[in-house]
Amino acid sequence: MFKEIKCNVIDYINKNFSVIFYIITSIFIFTIVKILISSILPENNVKVFTHYNFLFFTDKLQEIINYIMGAGVFFLMFILYPIYKKFSEFSTKCPPPETLFLNFIIILILTQIKTSSIIKASILSLFAIILYVSCFYFAKTNYLGKIFLMLSLILKKFKTNYIINTIFCISIFMFIFQIFPFVFQGLKVMNEFIDIPEQTIIEDKIISNIDYEMSSKFKDYTEIKKEESEITQYNKINNFEIHWKTLSRWALYHHSHMLIPMLELELGKDRTQIFSQYSLFNTNLLRYALKYTGGINIQTYFKLYYSFYYLYYGLLIFFAYKIFRSKNYTLALLLSIIISINIYNFYYFYLAPGCNPMRHCLDIIVIFLLYKYYTNYKIKYFVSSVILSLLATLLNANMGLFLYLAALPTFWYKNIIVGERKNYLSEIIVLVCSLFILPFIYHTSTIGIDYTKEYFIAGMLGWHLPTALMYKIFAAIMACYIFFTVIKVYNKFSNLKFIAFFSFIYVQGLLLYFVWGSDTKHFMVIMPVISFMFLMIFKLIIDTYLNNKFLNYRNIITNISIGCLFIIACIGFSKYVDDYQSYCNIFKHHITYNWNLKNAKFTSTMNPAYFTDSIDLIKKYSKNQNGIYIISKYDYFVPFLADKYSLMPYINLEWYLESDKEVNKTINLIKTEKPEILFTDKNIMYRNNKCYSNYNRNFSYLNLECQAHKDRIHKLENIFNSVITDYEAIDSSYLLTVYRRKK
Repeated sequence: MFKEIKCNVIDYINKNFSVIFYIITSIFIFTIVKILISSILPENNVKVFTHYNFLFFTDKLQEIINYIMGAGVFFLMFILYPIYKKFSEFSTKCPPPETLFLNFIIILILTQIKTSSIIKASILSLFAIILYVSCFYFAKTNYLGKIFLMLSLILKKFKTNYIINTIFCISIFMFIFQIFPFVFQGLKVMNEFIDIPEQTIIEDKIISNIDYEMSSKFKDYTEIKKEESEITQYNKINNFEIHWKTLSRWALYHHSHMLIPMLELELGKDRTQIFSQYSLFNTNLLRYALKYTGGINIQTYFKLYYSFYYLYYGLLIFFAYKIFRSKNYTLALLLSIIISINIYNFYYFYLAPGCNPMRHCLDIIVIFLLYKYYTNYKIKYFVSSVILSLLATLLNANMGLFLYLAALPTFWYKNIIVGERKNYLSEIIVLVCSLFILPFIYHTSTIGIDYTKEYFIAGMLGWHLPTALMYKIFAAIMACYIFFTVIKVYNKFSNLKFIAFFSFIYVQGLLLYFVWGSDTKHFMVIMPVISFMFLMIFKLIIDTYLNNKFLNYRNIITNISIGCLFIIACIGFSKYVDDYQSYCNIFKHHITYNWNLKNAKFTSTMNPAYFTDSIDLIKKYSKNQNGIYIISKYDYFVPFLADKYSLMPYINLEWYLESDKEVNKTINLIKTEKPEILFTDKNIMYRNNKCYSNYNRNFSYLNLECQAHKDRIHKLENIFNSVITDYEAIDSSYLLTVYRRKK
């Protein structure tokens, strides 16, 4: 029996030698290139202030290179697959390479996988074997058929279509609600500045945060025994605000990276001097949209920017239905979108403009145009898809480039590997012409300054990606390549096969975004596109290998799968709603103020009076200027409210003074330009000597963040002290002091 199994295995290897040789060669080249890269890769020489160290993961560049290298090697081996196929035709008599293959697997396990991971893998393998044996036994005794028959009768009794339609309606409601507060409700902005006063309501008493967070009142916290003391209640009510005020990077800070570039463009600042983290062209389009829907202000920006979720995901669901022609597949995609937003959670959904699909909003249209093209081969669809891919590069240089470049391997797959050569000459002409245009468009998309690139590459805010997870990604990539290699002989589903392959190549580019961030939030940004790709692959598997087979079983499994996804979505949605309610409760337990400024109409726990006199001060001393010189931790907010922008070298001094290089550059700019008027924080010399987290054990986890915040303010003070001898104070407001240059 053992000899028979061995003969079958060897026979299988001989018949599929090209695929196995592809795997072995991929691993071999990956290992060799990794060794070479590691030997020549320069050490990270980027030096930053000590208070930034905990935000850096110094091996991030190596992880990024590992991913690019691994995915690139697999891609190269796939492109060269026709050569391996020819090679295998003359090599069937060669010894089967199972020994070499096993050696590579053992080496990878022993050198890269942790002992704990091996134990987990062993447990999972044992569980899989037990599951396999159980299923075999059930199938042999016909128990499995009886179970499925019973499930079928139950589902028929409860009218499956009615249940699916109900789930679809509830899912649409959940999705609409997730975006609803940002688009249709009044904007609520909590206080994110640690030294801006606010009042907390505890029973009938009003307590100032300055008294609690800036005083020594909490020094005796550990001695308080009463569980529901005033301090305990204050902590409970202000927990969320204290957290983000200590981090000093809540929603206003993050969204200022969209708002400030728009205002700078509107006021005529030189584009080459504008820092736009989310693409200048993308920002410019949003600027034009805002001009005709209410102006460049915070309240209209939120409504319009979050409306893109409805637009993009609505198109995604519509095109998915057109492609799949199935309510079940479309519902599965809708549920995956809801789950991704739930995992992102309400707070980060509010906080981060980077999760908005506007940056890659053209990808789903490109995929649908390619689907139309591979359905009827009308060249106009192919031309339109390539043009939109080029335009997508303007919206976001990297994501757009990934989208465009995905067309090139797809051309090779269709014409060389599959052998479907319809319109191949026309496709070549279109792609060659677009390649000549690409450099100009890509250059246009990168206009502006980017002073964060070297720090992001060096590992800033890039968390560690576990080695095991990297190999799981590689395993999934390898499995997909093998699948597209095997399925190439089936031409019946070419339109879906080709766009699935296109999406697969595109997703590999998007995964680079996740590898850089290496946290759940960055994966959730691209999860809907990945889900769409896997649903296409899953449909190809079903339609190719199980067409008109096991229909009853397939329907039952589909309904159970959708039911599980729905339950997961509902659980996550419940947490999302709880987070939303918790955020709203912040405003119930604080004195709130209705802001009615030109650029800011919202409800907030901050009193606008603390800002209006600073706005008037800026306008008074910069009447004929759009830009101002300002040394302040409010430089991303107060100038915007005054319809001005900062002329300092960085969009926000506090967060972009990573090293002495930035500090010296800022000082030299002021000394070189010699501005007549200089705005600074009124309390620029003030630094709270103790962190709230130091004497309150509930917030001890914020010690590093609090110390880093103090050190960043200290750098602002250093800049101030280096230039202030040339200036004299002439006026002040609650937040700012105005200095005039001495004659």
